[in-house]
Amino acid sequence: MKQELHHDGSDAFYETVLKLQSTDECRAFFEDICSPHELRTIEQRFQLLFLLTSGRSYSEIGEITGASSATISRASRQIANSHCGIAEIILRHTKAED
Repeated sequence: MKQELHHDGSDAFYETVLKLQSTDECRAFFEDICSPHELRTIEQRFQLLFLLTSGRSYSEIGEITGASSATISRASRQIANSHCGIAEIILRHTKAED
């Protein structure tokens, strides 16, 4: 049986994230919420998604991140199966910083 993704309190979590005011505040929030391993995993997942949406090859991404081709492939499938258009969101927000 698939565990429910959203639960009581999940809206409050996401609303709180949206209200964070700076990169430093966001980093501190996630460092308090997540274990070091969880945070590294989330950061690596984002890096993989970013590099994949930037058109990098699996071999380049593996060299940059140290991730296995299986991990990179899972991230690629995540983009393909995204509910929110994660590739477009990443590109839109990272290009705004340039």
